Amino acid sequence: MNRTGVLVGAAPLGAERTFLDKVLETDAVYSIAVDGGISFFLERGIVPDYWIGDMDSVSKKDLERGMGGMSLKENFCQVPVMKDDTDMALAAAKAYGQSCEEILIFGGTGGSRLSHTLANIQLMLCYEKKGCHIRMIREQSQMEVLYCGAKKFSKEMQGLISVFSLTDRAEHVEIKGLKYEYEGALSNECALGVSNAFIGRDGWISVEEGALLLVYEETLFF
Repeated sequence: MNRTGVLVGAAPLGAERTFLDKVLETDAVYSIAVDGGISFFLERGIVPDYWIGDMDSVSKKDLERGMGGMSLKENFCQVPVMKDDTDMALAAAKAYGQSCEEILIFGGTGGSRLSHTLANIQLMLCYEKKGCHIRMIREQSQMEVLYCGAKKFSKEMQGLISVFSLTDRAEHVEIKGLKYEYEGALSNECALGVSNAFIGRDGWISVEEGALLLVYEETLFF
């Protein structure tokens, strides 16, 4: 059975909370509170499978509640503030070690630390190369990485999509069935693929060599 890792970070959550609630109710989910992301679980009285972080974004009250009333001591890992990986990266490694083939990140973007959003994009590329697909979800937006492969879209898809090369060059890129079609290479020095749109047609994006970051906006996934 495929297993999905659900990582909840400290960045504010909006409408995606509804989708997150539904995901946590499904089978084969391994949930991880990432540092201050424990507040989401505390609000709902849910015990995550694991809690990891350096505790720099957790209030003293939430720390006491989490360690006391939720019986998480055996599944709690406090890491040093000074370390080589982010809390989210450590959480992703934990989910990957639990045989998760897909990881959903909530609360990983939109916070006050833009640097952590960029770090999470790097994280998505790292795990895509390992065969573990990560989606980072926030309200009506989502990010994912396409690495040496293809992504199909049904005609029901709506909203905007931007395509960026994460590698120096992404070779043999095809964008079909969208408002702006394209065949050729994309470079990480030019934002040629920004602000494309779904137009009620079946379509696809493919890349033979390299990695693409797909950014969906004004698009509902839940």
